[in-house]
Amino acid sequence: MPSHENVSEYINKVCNQIRWKRVHPVIARELENHIDDQIQSYLSSGIEPDEATEKALIQMGDPMEIGSALDRTHRPKLEWSILILMAAALLIGLAIRMFVSSVNEFGQPLLPGSLLAVAIGVVCITAVYFFDFSLIGKYPKLTQVLIIFSNLVVFILSPRVKGAPEYLHYAVLLLPIAYAAFVYIQRKKGYWGIVLSLIAAFVLSSIPFAGSLMSETLLVFLSCLIMLNIAIAKDWFCSKPALGFILANLSALAGVLALLFTYIEYITRWFGIGEYYLPNLIKALLRGSKLFGQGDSALYNVSPFSDFNERYLLTYLTHKFGWIAFFAIVTVLTAFIVRGFYLNFKQTSILGLFISTAVLLTFTFQTIAYILCNLGFPFFSELTLPFIAYGKTATVVNMALIGLMLSVFRTGAFRFDNPYNSANSLREK
Repeated sequence: MPSHENVSEYINKVCNQIRWKRVHPVIARELENHIDDQIQSYLSSGIEPDEATEKALIQMGDPMEIGSALDRTHRPKLEWSILILMAAALLIGLAIRMFVSSVNEFGQPLLPGSLLAVAIGVVCITAVYFFDFSLIGKYPKLTQVLIIFSNLVVFILSPRVKGAPEYLHYAVLLLPIAYAAFVYIQRKKGYWGIVLSLIAAFVLSSIPFAGSLMSETLLVFLSCLIMLNIAIAKDWFCSKPALGFILANLSALAGVLALLFTYIEYITRWFGIGEYYLPNLIKALLRGSKLFGQGDSALYNVSPFSDFNERYLLTYLTHKFGWIAFFAIVTVLTAFIVRGFYLNFKQTSILGLFISTAVLLTFTFQTIAYILCNLGFPFFSELTLPFIAYGKTATVVNMALIGLMLSVFRTGAFRFDNPYNSANSLREK
């Protein structure tokens, strides 16, 4: 129809002025809705459709000027706050290896490895930043297969350290991304979609569980469960949310109780049942720590704190420099997490929301597990203190994940999960 063709032509002229092509669907949808509202207003006044359309387009203004104005305001946005906080954490880690201890407990130098890891991480974060995260939604099954297959390869080929695959610690950090892709294709499947998503959470969690990685198992499972609850709250499955929450969480609770029962020894240690040397030593060291300066406890010379130990970095720094060091590090990481979640929930793309949530949850659980262990509550083994504790592979993987999150933040606020198609939309009208 002529009037529809005029609207489509007007929208195309506006979009042609906007250099960032990925935002065109959002702009087109907003323009069409606004023009349609104005047309309906004229039609209600008794004006003929063609004349109503012409008046509405005139009222909108010159498409070239509007497009130029939108081009200035709609551009990919790099979240500098996230980069600055990440850089601060990396600098803290490098400073520790430069001024506190340049070697580990085995006398091996730490700084060269850290610098190499940061350099590789910068390359990874840059490459992933320009990755189009919507491809995960376009090829969700391929995403799942690649991530799960890579985890299985690492599980089989990785050398064992105390019976656990050494590099599986880092590969499992990708599993929540695979889960985000899985949940994405369960849309509108009702309670069956919830059941399948819950089964997928247990299946993915079984990979670190089979490798005797308790903390990583909990990280993957809780990340999946939180994302499942978000999907239910967003009415992703087209089911009654209350029943969906009950179905998902009661089943998950049963699974978690079974898992905890398997690790009953860790539970008894956590509650202080029986003797557990290391937590008591950590607590004694922290009780002797000051706000500023080195603490008074003579236990400082007792292993594993007689030498610099990255597993208990926060405990070491707190006793050597005071609680101010602990609070400074925790403040930087907490600011990163809070800022990340603030930006995360501003996403208009559900797929983007799920991907960035998966990244933030892995970062958050790594941080919490490490802090708890360094406070004398090693219910589960520490993972790593992201960007600060030494770990070349962990640094590279975490930086790549943050790059993926920044890719979402770069475009996610201007994406919809059902892109606008001007021809189809106008034809439907």
